[in-house]
Amino acid sequence: MNPPRPRKSRHNSNYLYLLPAFIFYILFILYPLSDTVYTSFTQWSGIGEKTWVGLENYKNNLSDKKITSSIKHSFILIIFYSFFPIIIGLGIAGMMVRIKVKGMAIYRAILFLPQILSMIVVGIAFQIEMKYKAFLKGFKIKEIPVIFTDRTRGTSKMSKGIISEAIFGVLNMRFKQLLNRLAI
Repeated sequence: MNPPRPRKSRHNSNYLYLLPAFIFYILFILYPLSDTVYTSFTQWSGIGEKTWVGLENYKNNLSDKKITSSIKHSFILIIFYSFFPIIIGLGIAGMMVRIKVKGMAIYRAILFLPQILSMIVVGIAFQIEMKYKAFLKGFKIKEIPVIFTDRTRGTSKMSKGIISEAIFGVLNMRFKQLLNRLAI
C-alpha cells in the first residue's frame, strides 16, 4: 500500500495570472459602465459640472412616445432577428444530428450557404465602393486578373503578389490621397 501523498499547499499566487485581465476589465468595462449609469441620473451638457436630477431623465424619456416606440421596436427586432433564429437553428441542428439521411451533408452545406454568401457580397460591395472612391479621386485603377490553374498537390493558388496587393493596394491609394490633399 502506498503512503498518502502530501497535499499541495494552495497559494494565492495563481490569482496573479488573472490580475491583468481583471485590471483591464475594471478600466475598460466596469468604470465606463458605472460612469454611464451615474451620468444617466444627472443633467450634463458634456462640458462642465454634472447636476444630479435623479430619475427625471428616465421619466422624460419614458413619457416620450417616439422613444418608447423605438424601444419597443428594438425589442421586437431583437426577438425576431436574434432570439427566434437561434432557437429555430438550434432545434434544426439538433434534429439534423440525430437523423441519418442520405444527402444530409449537401443539405447542411446548402443551409449554411446564406451565411457565407453574405460575407462574399459585403466583400464585393466593399471592393466596388473602394474602386469608385479611388476613381473619383483620380487614381488609376488597374485590374490584375487572377488566373486559376489546376491545383497540384501541396501548393496553393494564393501568391505573394495577391496578398501584397490586398494589403498594400488600399494603403497605396490612401497615401496618394493624402499626397493629393497636401498638394492642393
